[in-house]
Amino acid sequence: MKNHDTLARRLAIILTRLNTGEKMHLKELSNEFNVSERTLQRDFNERFAYLPIQRHGIYYFLDPKFLGRQTNNQISLLLSNMGINTFFSGNSYLSNGILNNKDIPAFLFKNPIIENISSHSLIFDDLIISIKLKKDIIINCDGIIITNFQPYRLVNDCGLWYLVGVHDNLIISLRISKITKIIQSNNKYNYDQSVDEYISTHNFNPESFSLIECSILVKSNISEEFLTENSNDDFNLLKKLESGDLIINFKTNKIRQFLRKIKAWVPDIEVISPCWVKQRLDAELKEYLNSIH
Repeated sequence: MKNHDTLARRLAIILTRLNTGEKMHLKELSNEFNVSERTLQRDFNERFAYLPIQRHGIYYFLDPKFLGRQTNNQISLLLSNMGINTFFSGNSYLSNGILNNKDIPAFLFKNPIIENISSHSLIFDDLIISIKLKKDIIINCDGIIITNFQPYRLVNDCGLWYLVGVHDNLIISLRISKITKIIQSNNKYNYDQSVDEYISTHNFNPESFSLIECSILVKSNISEEFLTENSNDDFNLLKKLESGDLIINFKTNKIRQFLRKIKAWVPDIEVISPCWVKQRLDAELKEYLNSIH
């Protein structure tokens, strides 16, 4: 059997054959496409997670009630929703038979890099459900508890998986591999189309994080010294309170450096928002205090 080693072609062929009612065996697919069975498991469990795929023993197949409902155009839409259409110069390759035929493919992708998150498959599944239901969640990410998080998308950027959503009116991204637990709440958030548009047009790898606005409270006894030492930093004085304390706004995409700077002024300075930055600071200070006892 011919080897088909392009990601887009493999997914297109599998989708088309699922739609015809074919029951698919991982070992046979592995030989056909020259990929590992683990890679194919990720295809079915992650890339096709939104499809009503059933499993009986060693075979995967589409729920019979849905057979034949996916036209070439609909399958093209599925590939587009996964972002695979951006691999090509056009998006009509299924409808014109370029991807879904048995000829030697015109496209070839060598060594596509995708982060293996098989150890987080249960969390991945729970996140998919929360996104579909538009339910707030509580997340433990890298030891930090984030509450009232609104999950919008699971994004694969530069081969790495991120959960992207809204927290404290900010769009933030979290590495899936660092999430250890999620709890779905009963609260349904109000979906915002502009958030999805932002996610679709921005990158989420660490080198391209958007600036995060952090508000801090600076006590009056250090306010003058703090302003002098940080005069060149990107901050705005929002308000001077009657007590002489200052509320200052920082914009940064380097949270670790920001927290190191803040810790040098504790306890005369504190983070007001966003909550997840405040929680991270509290956690780091607590860890430090525990280490010296």
